[in-house]
Amino acid sequence: APHTEDEKYPPIVYEGTRLASHPNDNSSVHRANHIEVATPNNCFSFPFENSYAVGSSNNRILALQSAAIEMSDAKFGEMPLYAFTTEGIFALQAGAQTLYSNVIPINYDKIINPNTLAINGAIAYITEKGVHLLTNQGTQVISTPIHNKDNRPPLDFLKVCKMIYPKEHNEIVLLNEKSATGMAYVYNLEAGYWSTRDLKGIKLNT
Repeated sequence: APHTEDEKYPPIVYEGTRLASHPNDNSSVHRANHIEVATPNNCFSFPFENSYAVGSSNNRILALQSAAIEMSDAKFGEMPLYAFTTEGIFALQAGAQTLYSNVIPINYDKIINPNTLAINGAIAYITEKGVHLLTNQGTQVISTPIHNKDNRPPLDFLKVCKMIYPKEHNEIVLLNEKSATGMAYVYNLEAGYWSTRDLKGIKLNT
């Protein structure tokens, strides 16, 4: 019987290089500020040219989202990929020769909830300032976390809620199924007002 694992599984040395790999080595490198994109039709291949650093080495990516556009608009692939990080929001612009050609900081908003929501042409996200809408024209705060005022969701609710978009009603619904109040906050995108509803959808206040 071999005395050590190295004797049982000798290192693999690649000819012409100094690289060695141990078959039992399960260690991995964690780069929380990198986006790694696989090659088409091969989810196990991550080429070096498809690795994108977002922000500083201490940055951490919390969420990725791209604005949803109707396929009939013939704009598939034109929208950038947005990275929501501890250092702010970055846009990865698609390139002609490469998958993404630029990583551009959009703002320095610090999101407090990794749940983001793609709406037609916009993205909703949450910071300590409230609920934001990100469009190609910039960002707009649609809710400030003021307790018990104008039916707007408070800060402690914003930190743990989920967001959904019932397209037929054109509303953003913020809900927490574990909330003791059993109440959802709803923002009507057309009228621009908040209301509260129970989790069955019955309107409580406007």
